[in-house]
Amino acid sequence: MREMEVLQAAIANTRAMLSAAQQAEWSKIAQLDAERASLLEQAFPLPHDVDPAEARPLMNELIELNQQVEKYCAEARQELQIEMSRFTQKKHAAAAYRSV
Repeated sequence: MREMEVLQAAIANTRAMLSAAQQAEWSKIAQLDAERASLLEQAFPLPHDVDPAEARPLMNELIELNQQVEKYCAEARQELQIEMSRFTQKKHAAAAYRSV
């Protein structure tokens, strides 16, 4: 069934996204995410002839993998926010020093 193959491709894509997230390859994740979005548009909504018992494990795996990708992205965003805060503090300190 074509939709199940597309779901399998979306899962493989999401695994690649997870690998890229683990390596902090953010531009690669953006590219893979666009590809995955196209796959998911092809797969959903699932036709009525697709057995939900067959599709459910694939959808659950896709969700679980996506949650792991989101976790890495959230952690990276938090680290970036901390780094930006430190940079801003140093910038303010340098400006205060120069104004003295």
